[in-house]
Amino acid sequence: MFTGMEDSLTLQIFEGDIVRRTKETCNGTESTVHEVYFDTELLQFGLKNSNELFNFQLSNEFEVIGNIYETSELLKP
Repeated sequence: MFTGMEDSLTLQIFEGDIVRRTKETCNGTESTVHEVYFDTELLQFGLKNSNELFNFQLSNEFEVIGNIYETSELLKP
């Protein structure tokens, strides 16, 4: 399912995509990897293994790097 958002490279982001989030923190740059999913209780897209919802204001911090169907190994620690 299409999220209605694009990543920092203007690629469309879909449920099941694996995204790398890069953000600035007080300690420098932090990069994390997440699966995009649809939360059926909140009726919003979210990031698995994160307490954050996936929202338009943050979409420029994300880059699609794969999906759970073809490159699920990207989610392994």
